[in-house]
Amino acid sequence: MPGTGSGTGSANFGNRVGMLGPRIAIMLEDMMAGLGYRPGPHYATCEDVQHAGIAPLLRGAPSYSPHLDPDGDGIACA
Repeated sequence: MPGTGSGTGSANFGNRVGMLGPRIAIMLEDMMAGLGYRPGPHYATCEDVQHAGIAPLLRGAPSYSPHLDPDGDGIACA
C-alpha cells in the first residue's frame, strides 16, 4: 500500500541511497564545520553528563544525544 512504508518502495529507496550515505555524511560534516559547529564530547550515560556538570542537555546542544533522552522531550539527563 502506498505511503505506509510496508511495501517494497521503502526498501528500494534504502538500496538506492545506501551507497551515497557515507558521502552525504561527509558533506554534512564539512558543511557544519564551515558554519562553525563543533560537536561536544560524547557521553555514554547521564551519570557521565552529571559528573561533567553540564546536565541537563537540551536538544541542539553539542553534547546532546537521543540515547540520553529516552522520552524524546528534548531534555536529556534532567
